[in-house]
Order: sequence, then structure tokens, then C-alpha cells
Amino acid sequence: MYKRQWQRYLIDPARPGRATFVFPLDVNGDGRVDFITGKFWYTNPGTPGGQWARVPLPAPIEDTIAGHDFDGDGDLDLLATTGPTLPNNEGYWWPVVWARNEGSGAFTVFQNLDTAGITMPSNDPIQGVTIAQFTPGGPLEVALTWDDTENPARNPHGVQVFTVPDDPATGVWARRKLSDMSVGEQLTASDLDADGDLDLFMGAAWLRNEYPAPTWMPITIYTPPGSVQTSRHALHDLDGDGDRDAIVGFAHTPQKGQVVWFERPADPTTFWPVHTLGQLEKGEAESLDAVDLDGDGDVDVVVGEYAVRYTEEQPGAILWIFENQDGVWLRHQVYVGDSHYQSSRAVDIDTDGDYDIVAKGWFRNEVYLYENTTDCTP
Repeated sequence: MYKRQWQRYLIDPARPGRATFVFPLDVNGDGRVDFITGKFWYTNPGTPGGQWARVPLPAPIEDTIAGHDFDGDGDLDLLATTGPTLPNNEGYWWPVVWARNEGSGAFTVFQNLDTAGITMPSNDPIQGVTIAQFTPGGPLEVALTWDDTENPARNPHGVQVFTVPDDPATGVWARRKLSDMSVGEQLTASDLDADGDLDLFMGAAWLRNEYPAPTWMPITIYTPPGSVQTSRHALHDLDGDGDRDAIVGFAHTPQKGQVVWFERPADPTTFWPVHTLGQLEKGEAESLDAVDLDGDGDVDVVVGEYAVRYTEEQPGAILWIFENQDGVWLRHQVYVGDSHYQSSRAVDIDTDGDYDIVAKGWFRNEVYLYENTTDCTP
């Protein structure tokens, strides 16, 4: 990778409320990539250094947790949680609502999801969401889980699934429990066993879809010391053998701050060999994305550190790039001083042909943009 240059912009120094994710997407249909985080979306002014207007989403949305075209009309709708996000993280429990995109950045909120009987004994937010057709030819479904997933006392609900009705605005989004097992902060739908249906990857384990039986078999692929909780992950074929391996970051464990990749074996129900990309310096690997940043045909990794607290000696954490050079991982710093929580997403924000990075904090309610200003002209 030629040396890259980055320009940091503080898009919002004090976003009200807390936000779990950040989603880069074209909200108002003007062809520019905006982004949503928490209960706001930010309009792309056309240049990274322009004025990114903060636009509130309609009540009772407090934290956007997914974007998907639920009604099939060609634009992205939203899934969100409700309740106050300040001052003490409270309110990340249910209900969950969805918001129909009416175009030009306007949304209508619907509260027709079956959340009866769901209460959380802690303030842990929903951190794993994936949307797919898990039954071949079947309906669209939403699988989700919470933070602190390996602790049944704090997460008694495991993995829950909503079924999106034919008319998502009028039908009830029926809910069922998919599995008691939930061991990571993220869910990804992928056909891990190549049997034609989608399974659920969770970091150090996965749930095998046993369709046509309505059961899901928990399969552990890695047993780390102390705790099984991982944070963000991404699935890509890193070794060129035609199947998807897993890039995984650790948090809240003895391995916190470690970034690894699991090599998918011929039999994915056995343990997956682990390879280390690197150990972070200041924080936990709470943010991760994987794209070909340098255009050389392989996948590089963006990792944002999450520093739980700040001192004068530790004013923030580091945004890293792990460059993949034929299986050798070279680490580069993008910026030192911000904290990254469930974000650090690579996206071409200014349509100049390269990847920029959007991110945001947790205890610091800040929103960041890192513009890739490298001159790629031959």
C-alpha cells in the first residue's frame, strides 16, 4: 500500500443521546452517501469538509439498529429501538419499531412488531442484527441479539427472530426465539456449510440452520481463555480456497484488543485454525470493517479502538488499517485521539473512487469522518 493520507473532520461534537451503530447510506435519494447514527441522520453536503446538517428521525426512534428495504419499494427503511439513551444508557430495551422511508429523508414509524414479554434486566443494547431469508423461498426475517451475550443473566433472550409480513405496515411482525446460544456482539447470515440455506455466524461460534427442520444447532469454532465474547467480525475468503473465513475483533475478555482471523476448515463444524493480525495498543476491538482499501485484489481491515475511559495520559484511542500483503498484515495508523464504538465503516463518501471512513464514539457523543486524501494518480 502506498502511504495514505487522511483528513479528519469532526462532523458532530455533541450528538444528543447515545448510538450503537453508524450506517452510511443515501437517505434522501440525492445520490450522495449520508449516514445515520442513533436518532439522527446527517446530510452529505457534497464535500467532506462541508456542513453536515444533523436531522432528527421521528419519535419514538432513539437508536437505529439496521437499514433494509422492508417494503420492497427501492429505498432503505430503518429498524430502531425506543426509549431514552441518556443519562445512564437506560432504555435500550424493547420495543423495536420500523420506519418506512417516504423519500427525501422523511420517515413514518410503525410499532407493529411483536415485542410482548421481552424485558431486559440490564441496559445492554441490541448489538447483533442481520436480515435475510433463512428459509429457502421463505419470508424476510430479522435476527437480533444483545450485548453481554455470554451471560444468560444479562441476556436471557438469546437470539430472537422477527418475520416480516407481506405488508410490513399492517401485518404483525411475528417473533420467535431462534436459540439460547449467543456468544458474540454481531450476527452475520451466511451459508457456512454450503447446504443451500443461511446459517448465523457469531464470532467464536455459529448456528447451523437445519432446514427443513425448524432447529438451529450451536457449533463452537474457537474457545478463547476466560470468555467467549467477541465484538465485530467480517466474513471473507482470505486464503483463496473458495470459502469464507472470519476476521474477528475481541473485547471485554482477556484477549481484548486482539484482532484475528479464523480459517474455515473443510468441515466447518470443527474448530477453525486461528491466525493473529495484531494486538491493539489502547483499547478494545469494538469496530471493524473489511474492504480492499488499496485496490490490489485482497481484503484489508479497518479497526477502530474503543477506549472506555479517557485521561490526560490516554486522550483517546487509535484508528488502524491492517494492510493485507499476500497474507502478511502491515499495520498503519489513521488517527490517534478518538474512540470508536461499533463503527469505523469504510465507504466512498465523496465519490472520488477511494474509501473514506465514518465513525462515532460512545461515551464521547462525537461523529467523525476521515477523508482519504491520497493522490492515486499514476
